[in-house]
Amino acid sequence: MNKISERILKLMKDFGFTEYRLTQKADITTGTLNRTLKAENAWKQAEQLYKISKVFDVSMDFLITGNKTIQDENQRVIKLQQANIKLTNDYEKLKERNRVLEKALKAFVSGNKDMTN
Repeated sequence: MNKISERILKLMKDFGFTEYRLTQKADITTGTLNRTLKAENAWKQAEQLYKISKVFDVSMDFLITGNKTIQDENQRVIKLQQANIKLTNDYEKLKERNRVLEKALKAFVSGNKDMTN
């Protein structure tokens, strides 16, 4: 049995779901559930979809349904916030570097060897 099937079975156990209850909640037949749990190739395809979703920074939900989830949007916002923080830090470093260079240039132009002023 593959890892994904194992996770589904563990979730069923954790939630106290029988196969019947899961099939009712998921609106699938028992036969479909059994084939799904045994479908090694299908899980390989799911793994490939997962990898593709990460490349495009979307959820598998979006690839399958075309609908973005709140998690997609939250993840996009978090990444934008992280990029903003990095750019702000880079900007501050460049400002400091520029200040030091301007000070050194003034000292050089004035012939002053003391650059601590």
